[in-house]
Amino acid sequence: MKKLILFLFVITALTSKSQTINLPDSIYSGKQGGLHVQGVVIDKRNGFVYFSFTDKLLKMDLKGNLIGSVTGFVGHLGDLDFTPDGKIYGSLEYKNDAIGKGIKKQLGVKTVNEDGFYIAIFDASKILRPDSGIDGVAFAPAIGSPSNTKKFLYVAYGVYGDTARNDNDHQVILKYDIADWGKYAQKLSQDKLHHSGPQKPLEKYFVKTGNSRYGIQNLAYDQASGNLFAAVYKGSKPQFPNYDLFVIDGKKKPTDTY
Repeated sequence: MKKLILFLFVITALTSKSQTINLPDSIYSGKQGGLHVQGVVIDKRNGFVYFSFTDKLLKMDLKGNLIGSVTGFVGHLGDLDFTPDGKIYGSLEYKNDAIGKGIKKQLGVKTVNEDGFYIAIFDASKILRPDSGIDGVAFAPAIGSPSNTKKFLYVAYGVYGDTARNDNDHQVILKYDIADWGKYAQKLSQDKLHHSGPQKPLEKYFVKTGNSRYGIQNLAYDQASGNLFAAVYKGSKPQFPNYDLFVIDGKKKPTDTY
């Protein structure tokens, strides 16, 4: 596993030279234990699909045949996105909250109780056999810029659901430029989490949707419309419509204040 992954302290639109591939209506992943799928991304050019199942990453062909996997995570591997150079970016969270404790209980393991929030980077070309062993993420242009401009990494907070508070009605999205992230990359020991990463994001965005449970679960950029799609668990505050999918206007420049 150490040779396959570099870690740093995200369904998606993809850029591909070949758009002629026929995508199936569904792909059966097989039984993957008691934890559920968190993120899905498709490499249209090479005909592979990648699933994050909380504690593992699966690589399959479009017929559902297992090609390879990366396992052994004791954290929460969430949303995924794919870059033209063949890298898979995934949100990876280590937190000793109800979710983190539930994962450890399901896996029957104990770890240090340190919190850590990472972007995991996988080299897709090296996931060739089984057991190689923060939530929404997406690549998109700068907000308000054309679709053919430079792409940045957007990472969404997992804001807790809490109907008793009035300061948690926005989704929070961070923007990063990954051009120089190679200097931060380190192999990760789950027994001793490293703290290598950028000191702060380029931008922080607040999107008023009403409070939802655990924030944005999946974030995807649609190049045709220039919008970002944000999937959430429905919230419970009666003054909001509590949708489970929001469209963020990517063509409109953000305001400085509300």
